[in-house]
Amino acid sequence: DGIIQAADLASGVGGKTVQFIEKRIDGGFSTTSTSFVDVTSLSQAITMTDASNKVLIEAPLWVSHSATSAYVYTAIYKGSTQLQQVGMMPCESYAFSNSGKWIFLSYLDTPAAGTHTYNIKLRRGTTSGTVKISIGGNNSTHEQPYKPDMVLRLTEIAA
Repeated sequence: DGIIQAADLASGVGGKTVQFIEKRIDGGFSTTSTSFVDVTSLSQAITMTDASNKVLIEAPLWVSHSATSAYVYTAIYKGSTQLQQVGMMPCESYAFSNSGKWIFLSYLDTPAAGTHTYNIKLRRGTTSGTVKISIGGNNSTHEQPYKPDMVLRLTEIAA
C-alpha cells in the first residue's frame, strides 16, 4: 500500500533516508518552446537499493517569463513519463515580466528496482516570449551571485 506505518518507524525500518543525490547547476536555462523541453543538465539517475523503496523528487526553481501575465509550465519526468506538472501565472498583472518567482516541485515516486532517471522540463504557454529558470530581471543569462542555482534533489526512502 506504500504507507509507512508507525510500527515501521518505531522499529527503525521505514522512513529512513537510504541515499540522497543533489544536482546543483550554477547556470540558467531558457526556451521559447510551447512543448516541454529538457532543462539542460537538470537530469539525474538513481539506482534503487530496494524495489519497495520510494524516491522523493524535489526541485526548488526560480522561474520567470519575458512577457506579462504569461504562463510558465514546469514538470518532473521519469524517462519519458510525466509525473507532475505545475503551471503558474502571476497574481498581479504586469508584475511578472522579466521578474521571477520561486516554484517548488515535489513528487513521491515508487519506481521499483533498477536505475531510474528523473529530469525537469520547461515550456511556455501560448503567450509569446521566453521562459527561464535561474534567470530574471532584464538579463538573458544566469549571473552569479545574483541568481539562484538550478537544483534537482533525489532522496531514496526506505519503505
